[in-house]
Amino acid sequence: MVQEFPTKKCRHVAVKSVLQGSSEKNRADFFLEALTLSKFSHQNIVEFLGVSIEKNSILLILEYMSGGDLKTYLKRLRLDLLQNDESDLKAVDMLNMCIDVAKACTYLEQIKFVHRDIAARNCLLTSKQTDRLVKIADFGLARDIIGSNYYRKTGSAMLPVRWMSPESFSEGMFSSKSDVWSFGVLMWEIFSYAQTPYGTDTNTTVVTLILRGQRLQKPSVCKLAIYDVMCSCWKTDPVERPSFKDLLSQLETLKQIHQSEINKTPKIYVRQKKYNTYTKDEFEGSPLTS
Repeated sequence: MVQEFPTKKCRHVAVKSVLQGSSEKNRADFFLEALTLSKFSHQNIVEFLGVSIEKNSILLILEYMSGGDLKTYLKRLRLDLLQNDESDLKAVDMLNMCIDVAKACTYLEQIKFVHRDIAARNCLLTSKQTDRLVKIADFGLARDIIGSNYYRKTGSAMLPVRWMSPESFSEGMFSSKSDVWSFGVLMWEIFSYAQTPYGTDTNTTVVTLILRGQRLQKPSVCKLAIYDVMCSCWKTDPVERPSFKDLLSQLETLKQIHQSEINKTPKIYVRQKKYNTYTKDEFEGSPLTS
C-alpha cells in the first residue's frame, strides 16, 4: 500500500496490517514485530516509521521499498535468463546483495538479536536499478537474546525448515549462528536465481537429508570460492560456523577480487587464515571475472 501526500515534506510509505478477525495472539505478535523494528537503525534494515491504531485497525508504517521483494525479483531474472540466455544481474551484483544482507546481520549480531527467518522472501529492494540496496524486513520471528547466546522456541508455530539449522529444527535452539546457516541458504537463493532450496523434497525429507550431512549443491553460476563461503555457514556444529563479521569480510574480499585487474602479475588471494587459498586462475572464466 502506498500513500501519496501533497507536500514535499511527506514521503511514500508501506503499510502492513493485521487481517480483520485475527486472533489476539496474532495481534500481539504484530505489536511485538512493531516493537522489535522500532529498536533498529541500520541502512540495510527496513526503516520503521510508526504504528497507527484506529478503532479495530492496526497499521504498521514502514519505509517504502519500490523494488519489491528479492525472491520475486530473482525469479523474474531467472525467466529472462531462460528466454534470452542472458541476465542483467552480474556476479558482482549478486555479491553486493549478499554483502548488504551480511551488513544488516552483522548489526543484529552485535546488538544480540536473532532474526530466525533470513530468506530472499524477507528481503526488499530499494529499487530495481543498479544502485539498489537490499534490506532485511519481516521481523515477525525475531527475538532478543541479550543475556544469553541463544533463544529456545516453544509452542508449535510453523517455521521455515528449508532455511533452518539442525539445532533449530531438532532442539528449537536459535542463535546468531543459526542465522548464519540461514544466510548461507539465502546466498544459495541469490546465486540460483531464487530456486527452492532442496527442490521438491518434502520438509520431512529435507530434515533427514540435513541430519545425514547432505547440503545444497553449488549453483551453476556460482564460483567455488563463493560456494565455499556458503558451505562454511552449513557446518553441523554452530561453533564452527563463521560470525557475520567474518562473513562480511570474506564477501568484501571476493568483491575486491572481482574488481581487481586480473591480467596483471598473478597474485595469491587469501581470504582468511582458516579458510582456503585461491589463485587468480581459479577466478578466470567465471561470472566473478566476467
